[in-house]
Amino acid sequence: MLFKFVFWLSWLIILVIPQGSTAGSSQNVNPQMKYVKASPPSITLRCSDGIFCVAIHIPDGSLDSNIGPKRVEQIDTGALLLTSGWRTDGMQLVDKARELVLDDVATFGTISLTSNLQKRNMDYGKRLANRLVDYIVDCHVQDSVRSLATVGMLATLSSAGSGIFDNRTDINICGALHFIDVTGMYPCRGLAIGMHSDDINQQLMKHDFESWSVDEAKDKILDLLRYNNNESSSEDQQNDSIDDAKSTWKIPENAILEIVIMRAPDGSIHRTSMPYISTN
Repeated sequence: MLFKFVFWLSWLIILVIPQGSTAGSSQNVNPQMKYVKASPPSITLRCSDGIFCVAIHIPDGSLDSNIGPKRVEQIDTGALLLTSGWRTDGMQLVDKARELVLDDVATFGTISLTSNLQKRNMDYGKRLANRLVDYIVDCHVQDSVRSLATVGMLATLSSAGSGIFDNRTDINICGALHFIDVTGMYPCRGLAIGMHSDDINQQLMKHDFESWSVDEAKDKILDLLRYNNNESSSEDQQNDSIDDAKSTWKIPENAILEIVIMRAPDGSIHRTSMPYISTN
């Protein structure tokens, strides 16, 4: 009797629930990703001597003032968080990251906030990224809290027995990048997020940017952005130093580039803003 009841109940569930309504569909996972896709692009790279970030800002009037990558924020010594999407939600995620850092200080002492990065192990970035994912998921599933229309790129420096930073003979200070959204935490070497990020990532795949210094990354990425802009308006232009793949996106001439460099081994941060200037 129990078997018959379970059998008919299962058939009733199959008939009542429409196809395509499963929780695993991309639309249901994060329906607010459209705000991230509408944000001006930003790029973060792990280089040979640090972390390079560039965020493109579109002045108000060209794009809604609440949409766009918030400026790259320092959340700890040797730790940056770049957000893309709805600006208010990005600020909320940054505030939460700083709160988690202070929680670590209260629990483990000042070693988690120390300027001596040799005392920080490689689990630091992974642990912080996972906790930020937990927070984004909590906002997404709770009825009393609005889902965050933002994603993050967490960049951290920490010590390891071996790593990509070879300028120290006694101990290496290594960089780590973690992409964060409602679906999880994803380690990466470099990534573009926001508008036309698929086009940019296709070109990044063709470069060994981990062999670049952060200063080389600045020059090469600016050349890449200018080249793509010129390709979108001139099919005949050729440039042997940069990929000859065509792109369909164009950066407005009034855009502002925010460039942030975090250098190893001390975690020093250098921030500059400059107007975007095309080579045309």
